[in-house]
Amino acid sequence: MAAARRTGSPPLAVGCLLAIPGFFGGGMIAVGVGMMVDGLTRCVAPPELPVCNTFVYMLTGGLIGVVLLPGVAIWLMRRRRPGGTSDRS
Repeated sequence: MAAARRTGSPPLAVGCLLAIPGFFGGGMIAVGVGMMVDGLTRCVAPPELPVCNTFVYMLTGGLIGVVLLPGVAIWLMRRRRPGGTSDRS
């Protein structure tokens, strides 16, 4: 019970756990954007890859996802009051 009442630091364990799905989710979304870009630019991808410049899209989206998903989760968790209600009225 004493650990549940401590509110001094952000819940970093949640952020660390969400970093992995954030990386892969962001990478998949970026590859989807790359498919749309390939359709507009008429770029023909190699037969074993889904899009041209697959790794550039995947790493860029992955880095955005590894920062964005844990950041939003920690921000939302810190925004709540200890009583369980949010700051919004």
